Amino acid sequence: MGRGYFTEEEIAQLKMNPYVSDVDEKRVIYTNEFKNIFVDEYNRGKKPSKIFKDHGFDVKVLGSKRIERASARWRESYKAGVLGSRNYTMKTRTETIKALRAENSLLKSLCEKMVEQGNKPPEIREVCTTIRQITDNEEYSQCLPQLCSAVGITEKAYMREIAKR
Repeated sequence: MGRGYFTEEEIAQLKMNPYVSDVDEKRVIYTNEFKNIFVDEYNRGKKPSKIFKDHGFDVKVLGSKRIERASARWRESYKAGVLGSRNYTMKTRTETIKALRAENSLLKSLCEKMVEQGNKPPEIREVCTTIRQITDNEEYSQCLPQLCSAVGITEKAYMREIAKR
């Protein structure tokens, strides 16, 4: 019961759930269908344990930590655009972390500009210049789509603005 290892009885119970593709004494592999359902319902405000319970899982058998970790993994892979992909590798996780660091750097820089300008939001050219400075750094060179998304502009708008210079 949520202590890390499943009993034979718990394994049999989990195997009966249509949202389980495989299970052994240490782990549960959920179907891609359930992962997508989970993320959709979570994004609509439903709590992780409630989602699992509503889809036939005994949350006491799974345990809160297992549910919490699965939830975090699926939300992260959804954000990275690889939810349910068998190619979700450490490289993808590293790329996701890089993108989040770049996004953090961008938002921090824009907040500083806003404070400098007396809480006046920076103009699009300043935003695009900041994005360009960040993506000029080799580590963040692949982060343009995430940075544009973070500030609510399209890559096309970014390119148009940068081309003006």
